[in-house]
Amino acid sequence: MARSAGHDHPGALRGARVVVTRAADRARPLVELLHAEGARVRLAPLLEATLPADTAPLAALLARAADPSTAPGTWLAVTSVNTVRALQALAGGPAGPGERLAAARRAGLRVAAVGDATAAALRAAGLAPDLVPRAAHSAEGLLAEWPAEERPGTVLLPLSARARPVLADGLAARGYRVRAATAYTTVPWPAPAPLPSGREDASGAADVEVLDRAGLLAALAAGGTDAVVLTAPSHLAELVGEDPAVLAGAALVAIGEPTRRAAADRGLRALAAQLPTPEGIRDALVRALAVRAPGAAPTTPTAPTTPTAPIEETTP
Repeated sequence: MARSAGHDHPGALRGARVVVTRAADRARPLVELLHAEGARVRLAPLLEATLPADTAPLAALLARAADPSTAPGTWLAVTSVNTVRALQALAGGPAGPGERLAAARRAGLRVAAVGDATAAALRAAGLAPDLVPRAAHSAEGLLAEWPAEERPGTVLLPLSARARPVLADGLAARGYRVRAATAYTTVPWPAPAPLPSGREDASGAADVEVLDRAGLLAALAAGGTDAVVLTAPSHLAELVGEDPAVLAGAALVAIGEPTRRAAADRGLRALAAQLPTPEGIRDALVRALAVRAPGAAPTTPTAPTTPTAPIEETTP
């Protein structure tokens, strides 16, 4: 088995001051790994997920998914952990979506997950997925590994209010009837009514300092941050606003290609993790910080192109 870049460079992160733009309950495995590598980690959630003001479309989609009479030929496609949490919030009952959809599952409803973290959240909610992409954990990756079907049926697609149309458009082009509904929206952290989350999953990150946007901007301005891990284009947009130069002094790691492209649109050079996993992000940090080593060319903003609209990274 090939060794990862982080293992090839032991001690490369020792003392590195890293900010991860994710909440504690989602960042625990990464925080634990970076701490083990000697990094000094702070969190800056920036945005937080909440149910949409109108949950009727999502409730209708969930009712459709739970109907055994329409289950054959129907898929439920889930593209984020936050979507799982939104379904749990609406499903009711102690077992959540798994109990609500049990009859439909027996009748043929299939479930797809965008990646490993989303798949794990679905299993915890009682919905073991039938499809998880092996390669890219993104809308593109899920679409690339979607099985060919002679008679495409219906895809139920609960998603972020900021979601890109990649999956919906791609499935529709293959002949599927795509029924989408907003599962959650994101607002500046902290949200007044956030989606319920597994606070027990935050134990390993509970003692990590958490910065709001103003605190992160102050830390960046003071030169107290060596690297920033950007976990979604929407988080990048929330942080930089109209001034991408606020990130000029830090090495930037993007959780995936959509976030890297969003950074490039703003004239920022970010290194995309090969996989959106703690190990993949750790390895990308090692490479990004090596570029910033003494004698290396600094990362500075170039003339930005017109920024794309903030989108939600369809990765865990």
